[in-house]
Amino acid sequence: MCLFDIGSGHQVTLSIKDEPEPAVEKNWTPFISSTGALHFVYKFDRAQTLQCSIQTGECNRLQEAAHQLSGGQLRGGTPLLQHDNSDFFFGFARTTTTCSKFPNRFYRPHLVVLHFDANQIPIAHVSSPYDFENVFFRTTEVSRTFDSDASLLQYSRVITAGGIVEFARKENLHIVAVSVNDNAGFLVLLQGLRALVSARSQSYLELHSRAKGQSDVISCAESAAALMCDTLTADTLKLSTTA
Repeated sequence: MCLFDIGSGHQVTLSIKDEPEPAVEKNWTPFISSTGALHFVYKFDRAQTLQCSIQTGECNRLQEAAHQLSGGQLRGGTPLLQHDNSDFFFGFARTTTTCSKFPNRFYRPHLVVLHFDANQIPIAHVSSPYDFENVFFRTTEVSRTFDSDASLLQYSRVITAGGIVEFARKENLHIVAVSVNDNAGFLVLLQGLRALVSARSQSYLELHSRAKGQSDVISCAESAAALMCDTLTADTLKLSTTA
């Protein structure tokens, strides 16, 4: 993982202080705190969060849960945006689901809301998977005719959200950049996202005031994504490809 300054051309490699560099690094989720510091959600499964120097690339661990919060299917996606100058940040992560009935994988985006706190950085909310009006099947590549049910079931369906920007605050509009199978790109216009984040943030504060500690919102979202495996068959996929 690297930081690149497009103005100066300077590049630094991100590294965690006093830890060896892993062979593979990806899915870091960046956000900028109210103080202007650069942070990353390093891994969602233990809510591991880093603070990194823009000049040197050295990162320090801030907080992480004392135990595993999930099975590790939820991973990074878009950068997180600050919500109304508050301590809440939001964006889209994604789950990776593999169904035992067939070998293909499913990447699906989830809205995540993070509460940045000096003492702990819990994940306040993770939604069920978003299909963005079945955007996966709106590409030429996946609209093709499959030779058999087996070939249809073996076809991976990868939807990843790569970026999010606020398009018009007054109208409560956001644009999310979505990639399909690393082959086709879409800009998805979302309305009402800010109101949704406000509601989820308020619910979290009310719940957290009564029960301290990290809830099971991550594992619940991963379970919701896995429910697809219970209903998915060649017939339902054929219906999807004509949507």
